Amino acid sequence: MIEQSPKQIIERKLTEIDFLIGEDSVDRRVSRLRRYLKTDLRDATEALLDSENIYICTGFVIPSGETIETDGLSGAFFLGRALKELGKTVTFLLDDNSAEVIRNVNSSMQDGFNLRHIDRNFMKQYDYPVLEFDLYSNIINRSKKTALIAIGRPGLGGDNQYRNMAGDAIPNHPLDAIFYYYLGSHNVRTISCADGLNELGMGKLPKGLIRRDRQIQSVIKVDDLIVGGTADWATFGLIAALSLYSGKDLLPTSTDQSAYLKAVSEAGAVDGITRKRELTVDALPLSRHIEKVQQLRSMICPKVALDN
Repeated sequence: MIEQSPKQIIERKLTEIDFLIGEDSVDRRVSRLRRYLKTDLRDATEALLDSENIYICTGFVIPSGETIETDGLSGAFFLGRALKELGKTVTFLLDDNSAEVIRNVNSSMQDGFNLRHIDRNFMKQYDYPVLEFDLYSNIINRSKKTALIAIGRPGLGGDNQYRNMAGDAIPNHPLDAIFYYYLGSHNVRTISCADGLNELGMGKLPKGLIRRDRQIQSVIKVDDLIVGGTADWATFGLIAALSLYSGKDLLPTSTDQSAYLKAVSEAGAVDGITRKRELTVDALPLSRHIEKVQQLRSMICPKVALDN
């Protein structure tokens, strides 16, 4: 048997990570999307490791506008913790829908993340997200290499509406406009962890890959798109990839997962499918999400670090 180099091992394990997070647990048919994104997990991981300032945007608002879904929230906090451990400066971008939940979790779990609330009066929504530099230049600190990460965020559709997976219009705050503005920027990398065609970043894919979801597909693109069975799983895959490159186990423990999902629920978030405040994500029990992280952890150990 030919011995593999560290880089070859990394590539093989990235493929395994992509397979694990792509389990289609809620019939989103994500396997049809992932084959168009063969290098995105690697590219996103390397971009994060190369960046100093990281901005995380999460929170999928429900149709009534009363609160946000649980999917994406735990993953966002775990990714933020992993990036802080790697020495990055992490800031959460909040909108009027997500601010209360994220602030409460940030406080109750004593994470101490930087929070930047962008209210509706600060931003304008156009027929298409055409942006003015002066409007956005003071949101993102571009003095150092920067990455923008969306986790389970709605993305503007071709009909100029934001929609959930059922096709219902939702009162989303247009933070995706920031991603549109910085797409392809030489010093700001845009990344999305998503699970449905209606989410930010799915504009990178050809339209019509999933016929039933053709009308809700977002037009907003990102540099790197990571697709999973849930947005949290896509994010766990990114954390696993960061673990591979850094040689550190950055994945959350089962105790962490339980504590954060409880904190998210107590802060007011609801399951996006059942619309109930319960310890589930996309109608999947906590045990399924713990199992997914355990699968990722068993795959990346023993940890392999690239020889820089």
